[in-house]
Amino acid sequence: MRSLTPQPRWNGIYTSFRQATGNALAFAVQKAKRLHGFQLMVKRKYAPMKKDRQVSVFLRNVPGELGEFAELMGEANINILAMFIQNAADYIQEMFQARGKSIKRTASAASYGSVIKEAKEYSLIRVMVDETDKAVEVLNEAQYWVNTSEVLVVKLLNKPGRLADISRRFGDANINLNYVYGSGALDVEKAIYVFNVPDVDEALKSLSEKS
Repeated sequence: MRSLTPQPRWNGIYTSFRQATGNALAFAVQKAKRLHGFQLMVKRKYAPMKKDRQVSVFLRNVPGELGEFAELMGEANINILAMFIQNAADYIQEMFQARGKSIKRTASAASYGSVIKEAKEYSLIRVMVDETDKAVEVLNEAQYWVNTSEVLVVKLLNKPGRLADISRRFGDANINLNYVYGSGALDVEKAIYVFNVPDVDEALKSLSEKS
């Protein structure tokens, strides 16, 4: 009776066959895993996005001003979730550029220069807080120049690629992002991101249609 054990002269061919079939099996397994992962990605629900209000505050561009602002929020037991700081002069220049000719009709070159010069003495701070109305009330009482505006807020898993996913959604829906800011840390599960868009309600509608 012939042995089922490969003969010495066939050992090389037998070993190569095992390796080839093993590699083919491993490739098939990896392909299945990738397909399964892709299906999970397709079925995965997008992170919920909601409309919220951010608080914008003008602070003097001097040492200690941010500390006083933060202390005021702390004493009122208001938690700052995310913050974006911009030189007020940059903000004013962007506003003039955005409004174009209409604003130039009412502002001479001299007055425009005066506004920019004065704006350099201030910083514009945009913050997301846990109690917006209370923050506005506290800031008004302290005589800060403050207002609110609508933004889109999303909490993302604090993992690589999550911001790319959500940003791609905006692009696919043909929604321009005026600016974005966020807050997170290495040891937290989620990060919060704030998106400013031209029309919040229209953006929400478009994003929901693309989901």
